[in-house]
Amino acid sequence: MPFGNQVFKKPELKKVSDVIWEIPQSFKQGMKVPSRIYATKKIVDEMDLQVYDQITNVANLPGIQKYAFCMADGHSGYGFPIGGVAAFDPEENGVISPGGIGFDINCGMRLVLTNLTQKDVQPHLKPLVDKLFERVPAGVGSTGFVKLTKNEFKKVVVDGAEWCVDNGYAWKEDLERTELNGKADWSDVSKVSSKAVERGFSQIGTLGSGNHYLEIQVVKEENIFDKNLAKKWGLFPNQVVIMFHCLPGDAKVLTEHGAWIRIKDMENSNLKVKCFDEKTHEVLDTEIENFYKIENREKLFKIKTKSGKEIIATEDHPFLTKDGLKLVREFKSSVRVAVNPYEGVEYEDPSDETIVTEEDIRKIEDNDRIVNRLKKQGLLPLKMDNQKLPILTKLLGFLTGDGWLGRAKGRWSMKFIGKLENLERIREDIKKLGYSATKVYTQRCKSNVTYTDGKKRTIDGETNTTVIGSLSLPILMYALGAPLGNKSRKEFEVPRWILQSPLWIKRLYLAGYFGAELTKPSIRLIEKYRFGMARLSINKLADKKENGLKFLRQIESLLNEFGVKVAKTFEIKGVKTKDGKETIKLRIDISSKEDNLKKLWSKIGFEYCEDRTNLSAYALQYLNCKNKLLEEESKLTNKTKNQLAITPFKFRSIKYPTFNEFREEFKFNPPTPIIWDEVESIEEIENNGKFVYDIRVKNKNHNFVADNFVTGNCGSRGFGHQIGTDYLQLFLSVMERKYGIKILDPELACAPFNSPEGQDYFKAMAAGVNMSFVNRQVILHRIREVFSDVFKQDAEKLGLKMVFDVSHNRASLEEHEVDGKKKKLIVHRKGATGSYPAGREEIPKLYRNDGSPVIIGGSMETGSYLLVGGEKAPETFCSTAHGSGRTMSRTRATRLFRGEDLQRDMMKRGIYVKSVSWSGLAEEAGPAYKNVDDVIDATHLSGISKKVVKFAPIGNVKG
Repeated sequence: MPFGNQVFKKPELKKVSDVIWEIPQSFKQGMKVPSRIYATKKIVDEMDLQVYDQITNVANLPGIQKYAFCMADGHSGYGFPIGGVAAFDPEENGVISPGGIGFDINCGMRLVLTNLTQKDVQPHLKPLVDKLFERVPAGVGSTGFVKLTKNEFKKVVVDGAEWCVDNGYAWKEDLERTELNGKADWSDVSKVSSKAVERGFSQIGTLGSGNHYLEIQVVKEENIFDKNLAKKWGLFPNQVVIMFHCLPGDAKVLTEHGAWIRIKDMENSNLKVKCFDEKTHEVLDTEIENFYKIENREKLFKIKTKSGKEIIATEDHPFLTKDGLKLVREFKSSVRVAVNPYEGVEYEDPSDETIVTEEDIRKIEDNDRIVNRLKKQGLLPLKMDNQKLPILTKLLGFLTGDGWLGRAKGRWSMKFIGKLENLERIREDIKKLGYSATKVYTQRCKSNVTYTDGKKRTIDGETNTTVIGSLSLPILMYALGAPLGNKSRKEFEVPRWILQSPLWIKRLYLAGYFGAELTKPSIRLIEKYRFGMARLSINKLADKKENGLKFLRQIESLLNEFGVKVAKTFEIKGVKTKDGKETIKLRIDISSKEDNLKKLWSKIGFEYCEDRTNLSAYALQYLNCKNKLLEEESKLTNKTKNQLAITPFKFRSIKYPTFNEFREEFKFNPPTPIIWDEVESIEEIENNGKFVYDIRVKNKNHNFVADNFVTGNCGSRGFGHQIGTDYLQLFLSVMERKYGIKILDPELACAPFNSPEGQDYFKAMAAGVNMSFVNRQVILHRIREVFSDVFKQDAEKLGLKMVFDVSHNRASLEEHEVDGKKKKLIVHRKGATGSYPAGREEIPKLYRNDGSPVIIGGSMETGSYLLVGGEKAPETFCSTAHGSGRTMSRTRATRLFRGEDLQRDMMKRGIYVKSVSWSGLAEEAGPAYKNVDDVIDATHLSGISKKVVKFAPIGNVKG
C-alpha cells in the first residue's frame, strides 16, 4: 500500500482578472488574509506547487495586511516563495521575517547608460567583456579589490554608498539615482555578528555567483515602448547600456560531525576536523591547533581528478599520494591521490534553544541524584548548542534502530546491538559523554519465527551487545525522544526537536538510524554496473500500523530535505509474536536513480556502521567515475548523457569495470572510506592576490579532508547570508516561547517588528543593505575604468551615467492605505521589486513626477526590461516582479545543458559570454527560466509596472 506525505494539491483559484488570481482564506486553516498571484494563466498553470503552499503559509503570519502576494516570476524559495510580497502592521503585532527578505539582502539591479552605439562597441566587444571579467571578481567566494580592515568594513556598512563618494568610487549624482540614496540610515553594526563581518569584509566589489551577471545590452528601436519617457531618461535607439545583478560575497573542510565548513570561516571555530591515519587507515577526529590567513604570493593551480573532483591550491600545498605527501608542484597527471567521496552538508551554528529541562527529567524520574549527575556532565539543561548534542543525536538514531531502552527489573537501562567494531565506536562516544558502557558481550541466539502467512524460519546466530547501566543517561535519551520498550508494540515518532534542528543535526540522526537499519549499497543481480534500491523497514503490531506509517513519513520528509527521493513505501508480511499477535512490516524503497543514491550516500551516509560507510564511499566514487565516462562518450558519440544513461555499460564503446573490479583496484587495504583517485589535469590559474588559508591539526598525521581531498597543512558565503542565518536561529528560539507565535513552516521564523529581536534584525538587515549598495557602486567604478581603458576616453565623456539602482530582498517601513486608513507597514519583498507610482516619497526627486524606474532582468539569453511604476502598484504595496523566475533547478539545468555548447550557440547569435565555470553557465541557460516577455506582460497588463524599454544582450560576464 503506497503512502507518503500528504500530497499538496493545487488550490482552486478565483479569477479576479486575466492577470490576478486569488486563493481564499478557507483554503488553509489559519490564513488571516487571502493570497493573490499576479500572472497570466499560462504562468499560473506552470507554477510549481510549492509556490501555492508557501504563499498560503505566508498568509498565516501575524499582522499581515490585505493579501499575501506572489508575482509573475514566482517560484519556490526559502520561507516566502521568490517573488513573494507581504506587508505587516507593527501595531497589530506584525512581524519581520528573514525568510520573507532572503539571505541575499538587498540583491539588486543597476542600469548604466553610455553614449555609445552598437556600431561603436561591436569591434571592442570581446576585449570589453574579457576586461570586465578580469576586473570584476565573480563566482562563489570571490574576493573584491577593495582591501578593508574589519573596522573599516564596519564603517562602510553604516555609511553605505556615501562612503564610495568620499573614497573616489562614486560620482555624487550616483546617490540621487539609487534607492534610499544608497544608504539605509537605521543601520547598526553592533547588531551584526562577528562571523558575519568575517564573511563579508573582503567581498566588496564582487559579482557573486548563481544568477548574478554583468551584461552589455543594446536598445533596439522596436523595443522602445514609451518613447517620451525613454528619451527623458536618456535612452535612444541602438544605444549600448550596461546592466548588472549582484550580491556581496572555498575549500570545504570536513568536520567531526560529517558537516563541512569553509576553511576561511574556521578562525574562531572549536570544531574538530577529520584526519586520516596513514598507518591504520582510520578516519579520526582531531582538534585544530592553529589557523593561518596568509596573503598569497605563489602560483595557484586547479587540480581535477578522473572522478570529477576539483580543488585550487598553491604550488607548495601537500596532498596524500601513493608515495606519501607530495607538493602540487611535484604533481604529474595520473598520480593517485587520496580522496573521501563523502561530502556532508554545510555546518551552521546551532541556536541556544533548550531541548531538555530539569522539569522534563523530573517528570520521568523525580530524583535529585539523576538531575545532579546530568548537570555534572554538562547535559542539563540540554541546549541545541551543547557540544555533546551531536553524539547524543547519533546515539538516538542508532538506538531507534538497533537498541533497547526501558526498565529491566525496575531499573532504567539502555543497550545497543550490532557488530563488534561498531559497538566499540558507540562505547567511545558514551565515554565522551562522561559515562561508561559494559564491554561488548556476545550471545548465541536461536529462535523460530512464524510468518503471518504460516511459513516458518529458524534464525541461528550471534548477537553482540553493550549496556549502559547508569540511570541518568537512559532517562535523558528517553526525554530526547528515544522509543521505550518493544518498538513494534510502542508508538514513537521522530522527535520534534530533530525536525526543527539544523540540517547537519538531522543528518546525524538519520545517519545513526541508517547505520542500524538501512541496507548497504548493493549491485543488482542482473546488472553488475548498477545499484539497487536502498531499503528501510520497521515492524509494527497491526494496531500500531498508522504510527509506523507516520514515522516513515517523517523519515521520508527528512530525506527530502537532502534531495533524496523515496520510490515507494509499502506493507509486506510480518510475523506472529509469542503471544499470538500479528505484526506487519512497513518498508521504504529509496529510488535507485544514480543521482538520488549519490545524494543519499554523500550527504547523509552512515554512522556506527563501518562496512556500510566504507562500501558507500566506494559506490560514490564508482558513480562519479561513471558520470565522467558518460561525459566523454557524449563527446565521442554526439549523444546527450541522458540518451547514453539508458545503455548498459557492458555494451559501451569505452570499457568500464564492474563495481567489484573498480573497488579492488582503487580501495585502500585495510578498507577505509578513503579511496584512491587519479589526477586528470593540473592547470595554473591566475593569482589574483587572494589570501590563502591553512589549519594545523593536533595529530601526528598532520592532514585534514578539504574538498574531498586528503590534504596536508596549507590551503587558500557571505555577509547578508550570515545575518539571515543568525536571526533565523534567534527567532526560532523566541518566536513561540516568548511571543506565542505559531507558524506553519519553520522557514518563516519571525518576531514582532516592534520587539527587541525584531528591531535588532531590522538594523542588522540595514547593514546588509548598505554593504550591497557599496558593492554595486564599486562594481560601477570598475565598469567605468574598463570602458575608459578600452575607448581611451573619460567615463564622463562616454556618458556612463546611472539610470537607477533598484533592489529586492529587503523589508521597508512604508506608508500605505489599507481599507481607507493610512498605516505604517513593514513591507517584505522577497525576489520582488519596489514599483512606486508618480508622487511617492520613496522615489528620488529626479524621477518623482514620472514614477520609479523598475529594472527587471531576464535570462542571459533573452534580455531585460526597464519599466516604470504603474498606477495600480499601490494594490500590491507598490511591488512588482524582479526577474523572469526559474522553471527548473540548477542541478537539472546542468544535466540538460552543457556550458561549452551554450557559449558557442550564444556566440553564433551575437552574444559573447565569459563565465567562471561551464556548470555555472549551464545553470543559467534560457530554458531554465520563464519567458521574460510573459512575466513583463503580466506586470504591464495588471498596471503595477509599465513597459518603457527592452534590452537585448550582446556581452555577458557570468558569476
